[in-house]
Amino acid sequence: MELGVVTFLLDGLRLLAGEVHMIPGIHGHIDNLRLELESIYMILKEAYTRQQSNTSVSPWIRAVGQLAFEIEDVIDKYKLYAARQSSKPLRNLISFHSIGKQIEDIQKRINDIRQIRERYREIISSQAQASSTTTSIETRQFPKVACLFLDDPQIVGFVEPANQLVSWIGEPISMTAVISVVGMGGLSKTTLVRKVYRLLKGNFECHAWVAVGQSYRKTEILRSLLSQLCQSINWGTPEVEQQMIRPNARAVQLMGMVKDYLQHKRNLVVFDDIWSLDVREYFKYLFPNDECSSRIIVTTRRNDVANSCIGSCGHVYNLQPLPLKEAQELLCKKAFSSTLGECSSNLKVLSEKIVKRCEGLPLAVVAIGKLVETEGRKNNLYLENLHDTLASELARNEQLSCITRILSLSFNNLMSYSFHHTYCLLYISIFPKGYAVSCRRLIRLWIAEGFVQESSGRRLEDVAEAYLNDLIKRNLVYVMETEIDERPRTCRLHYLVNDILVSKAENENFSKILKESDTSLEKVRRLSVHNDCSRISFMGDSSPCVRAFFRFPMDESSSSFFNHKVISNFRLLKVLDLENAPLKTFPKGVDNLLLLRYLSSRNTKIKDLPKSQTYITELSSEILQLHRLRHLLIYRYDFLNYAAFGCVRGFSVHGRIGGLTTLQKLAFVKASMETRIIDDLQNLTQLRKLGIVEVRRESGEYLCLSIEKMQSLHTLSITSESMEEYLDLNTLSHPPRHLQRLYLKGQLERMPRWISELQNLVRIRLKWSKLSDDPTEALQDLPTLLDLQLLDAYTGSELLFSEGKFKKLKILEFNQLRNLRKVMMDNGTLPQLQKLIIRSCPLLTAVPIGIDNLTQLEELYLHDMTETFINGIQKNGGKYRRMVNHIPIIHSYSLGSFTNLS
Repeated sequence: MELGVVTFLLDGLRLLAGEVHMIPGIHGHIDNLRLELESIYMILKEAYTRQQSNTSVSPWIRAVGQLAFEIEDVIDKYKLYAARQSSKPLRNLISFHSIGKQIEDIQKRINDIRQIRERYREIISSQAQASSTTTSIETRQFPKVACLFLDDPQIVGFVEPANQLVSWIGEPISMTAVISVVGMGGLSKTTLVRKVYRLLKGNFECHAWVAVGQSYRKTEILRSLLSQLCQSINWGTPEVEQQMIRPNARAVQLMGMVKDYLQHKRNLVVFDDIWSLDVREYFKYLFPNDECSSRIIVTTRRNDVANSCIGSCGHVYNLQPLPLKEAQELLCKKAFSSTLGECSSNLKVLSEKIVKRCEGLPLAVVAIGKLVETEGRKNNLYLENLHDTLASELARNEQLSCITRILSLSFNNLMSYSFHHTYCLLYISIFPKGYAVSCRRLIRLWIAEGFVQESSGRRLEDVAEAYLNDLIKRNLVYVMETEIDERPRTCRLHYLVNDILVSKAENENFSKILKESDTSLEKVRRLSVHNDCSRISFMGDSSPCVRAFFRFPMDESSSSFFNHKVISNFRLLKVLDLENAPLKTFPKGVDNLLLLRYLSSRNTKIKDLPKSQTYITELSSEILQLHRLRHLLIYRYDFLNYAAFGCVRGFSVHGRIGGLTTLQKLAFVKASMETRIIDDLQNLTQLRKLGIVEVRRESGEYLCLSIEKMQSLHTLSITSESMEEYLDLNTLSHPPRHLQRLYLKGQLERMPRWISELQNLVRIRLKWSKLSDDPTEALQDLPTLLDLQLLDAYTGSELLFSEGKFKKLKILEFNQLRNLRKVMMDNGTLPQLQKLIIRSCPLLTAVPIGIDNLTQLEELYLHDMTETFINGIQKNGGKYRRMVNHIPIIHSYSLGSFTNLS
């Protein structure tokens, strides 16, 4: 982690070096710091690369890490003073002088660290030589973990997975086939495959089991493979075998031996615990497609590795956690083996709670079961207490250390791959356990924190999304919900992974979840409050280093614990996330946070951005002077009237918003009160999301001019001032070509022509448009459209979906089309439609004509439809029932009642 801190600091110092040339005495200090840090970076990198960050060098590494944090503080203080310079120049010259003194002190400490650097370099070098004669850390740890599983008749939940693997292995395919078993650490992939391997290896001419791991060596793998293949058919004498696998044999020679040996033989080979994508190249060379029906089985934690290995002939088995019932059965078998797995009813309830914490991870269930078996008998309350203290037990209990060790392997592998990815993963642990984290919110936060590395020609948001996908592929992050285009919408961590990451983050001062028992937060970088904690009222003075503050959902009664003065004490704050907090006004002092890059009060009761009440007023500068902001999201939904006009409550701006030129997302700003707001929008050319409400008809032309300058826009939401107000958007001649989501809420005289030019549009929602012409004609040829909603958008009586149109549409909704009498769907239209929603269309008496041709339709939802309509599709005697028999799910909702018509 220290290497990651230094890496980010170097990036910051390189940027800062170009900004400080006007400040006397500062430029030289900054440049010297950069040179010293680059020197320290090289030896830190050497230590991490050789995996030697152990007890012998850890004091030095910790010292570097602490110093790096202090350097970060100095850098951010400089930026803060620089931002204030024009207001109080004399005061800030004194502040800059103070920074210079702090840098000089840091340089003295760097000199002390440098003096002992060579000694640690010698330690690292000697340990690297010693490590060449020993096995890797993973290999040494493996037997300790394997003893929990191998040859264990009590392991449950493997019948179906084992049968599937056996079936694939036995397929009548003459080509060499690869089967990948993939899943997060601790799912017992090795145990499952070993069970199948032992069952079937006798059916093959030769067989081998090769443990790969993270720190594999090509020659060792090849020697092991060749030796086992020879032994499996008792080929050759030990002398001949030793000659074939001579110590000085190179990898190329060994590969040739293996390839020659495998010619025209049917073999079964397992490569266990693969972490790298390059192993696929071995398969192509070593295992020729000689039509002997050979089989290769791979276990891995990475989805990309699993898919890469199978090539054109093979299967991927995604091993899932145990279901609750089977996991509880496994725990009871381990914990109460003397009673044949039987336990009392009250213990069953307690064991179920523990199993839920394990989330079906066999590694954890078995380890905890063994612990309960040995410890629980001494104390009847042990099982009850274990549930509440499991997170701390993972860190301190030797019998549970295997859980932390195995799950941490994925984290360590990620850290050696990229510190940017590692920090992004740790960031998710800031959220409450089991919390459905919005992926878009997460990406915004990563960027605001500076964790996303710039890549030539790519937007930061796109790079950050690639980071998230990489974490998902590594099975470190679970996807909970997906968008219509199958991109991840929400995600979370496995409970036990969350516990481990929370501990790591706290140990490294990366982040902390506030507890009542906390007395000092002096070094904490990111602070998260999950519950009603009275400590929040007076923590500001004791936490000067906080860069990010989170306050997760709390009820109205707990809002008194939120002391508004706390925020003003976080002078170096970069991220302020108050989403869902019951706040009516902004915390005092927000306008003093000049380093702020992320501010969210989404779904709060805040209605207005405040005018400054502090010294910034002297600059005629308000909160809108926070020029580093990338995301300004201030709105809430009226969930009780979610489908009503005006359900999204935006905010007013007192001042000019055009100065926030780095804004990426702005939602939802009111346009009606301040006409200059729309003029200011044309300066926000980097916007990717714009939400604007209360738009008047006469503002339409100016709004179109501003939108034309937002060519990076992906999401656009425009709401008129009232249901009677028209949206005039016809003058938009060059719409943003990247636009993917479009929400228009308000009357339209006609369908804007530019909408049919949106080649990347994925979703469009037309609400209260009241168009007299069929709007589908302008939308039917959009090549990427997946989701279409028409809510009071059309006043005509018929809708026609023509043959060959809407080729990609998956979701279609008709809502409050009060004059609609007939919907016609030609054969060949809507070929990919999966979900159809019809709501509150009182004159529509029958399902769409041609619905029986929609072979991909899986769900039909009907809300507040007439009795005639519902009777027509009843299972017994419905006039149109035959047209919907192919639809698996048909649900009807009316006046709070539900009818299953499936």
